[in-house]
Amino acid sequence: MTLLTATSRVRQMKLAGYFLAVLFSGLALWVRFELGAALDGFPFLTFFVAVLFSALLGGFGPGILAALLSGLLAQYFLIDPTNTFSVQWPSGWLAMSFYWGTTLVMVALVNGMTRAYEGQLGARQELRELNDTLETRIQERSRQLEVEMADRQAAESQVRQLQKMESIGQLTGGIAHDFNNMLAIVIGSLDMAKLRLTGEEHPKVGACIDNAMGGAQRASVLTSRLLAFSRQQPLAPQAVDANKLVSGMSEMLRRTLGEQILVETVLAGGLWHCFADTSQLESAIINLAVNARDAMPEGGKLTIETGNAELDDRYARSHEEVQPGQYVMIVVSDSGTGMTPQIIERAFDPFYTTKGVGKGTGLGLSQVFGYVKQSGGHVKIYSEIGEGTSIKIY
Repeated sequence: MTLLTATSRVRQMKLAGYFLAVLFSGLALWVRFELGAALDGFPFLTFFVAVLFSALLGGFGPGILAALLSGLLAQYFLIDPTNTFSVQWPSGWLAMSFYWGTTLVMVALVNGMTRAYEGQLGARQELRELNDTLETRIQERSRQLEVEMADRQAAESQVRQLQKMESIGQLTGGIAHDFNNMLAIVIGSLDMAKLRLTGEEHPKVGACIDNAMGGAQRASVLTSRLLAFSRQQPLAPQAVDANKLVSGMSEMLRRTLGEQILVETVLAGGLWHCFADTSQLESAIINLAVNARDAMPEGGKLTIETGNAELDDRYARSHEEVQPGQYVMIVVSDSGTGMTPQIIERAFDPFYTTKGVGKGTGLGLSQVFGYVKQSGGHVKIYSEIGEGTSIKIY
């Protein structure tokens, strides 16, 4: 810390500066008396120091006051004739003029120096503030860019996923449609064959026809699921009270899922009506409930929740297929094992399953995805390992 920095606070207190000017002038006179004969012929010498410190600590005004006061004190106590303020002509006037002129220049120089220094300090402070402001703006902009990049990457990932699902849907839809036509021929032929049985045939003939019919009907159910995923199934949408639908399904779900699964429903008040195919919506909830049960082999809690939701523009920007607006939301949550991000990414792919061989077709979630998309809705998975899974249908 420099001397000018240390005295800047004193210079800001005006009255203190004038007080110091009077004090320093008095001290200079006392020092001059103490030195006595050693400074004979130099009546103003100690007063120069008083003026210097007054200007340094107090500024221009206190410096001028110290110069005037010290000159008068020197004239009254030190310069002949003493005990009077009258100045002899011409020697006294010349000496006093020289002293006041010199101190005036001294005060002006010190004041200019202190003002320049204070201006430099102010400029440095402004520069630091500008640097801080600039750094803050750069950090804010960097955070904004990070958020925008993350949103963009999420949107691009969503687009790639949708394109993949669209391609798979077109492929499976075409295959399922053709396969369904062939199944219709097979089932029709089996019906005709069964009608033409006379009863005189071998008993195993009828059993074989029944087995073939059962297999064909199971294949028909499989193709209907594929058509649901490819968004080509016929729908009959109507106004639906989701609260009424969920409450009506709760008892059936308790029986279906077993005693180890606690089924709880949380129904929102003032729920809007939605426009959907009732039977397909029931089927979607059942599929989600069965998947949730399989994720809780030791038992657990299944919660079905309804609510009103609004998907805003920001959410729509990060989910390319979503139209911003108001939706009815149905959430199916479990307390099961949860899913990794890799599994979530492929959860809606047809025939993808994490279950053992023979324990699942891998079409449950893909059927839900296709139905929701065909209905103009949105489906989202939220899951953490060990915490459970929530699947939201909008």
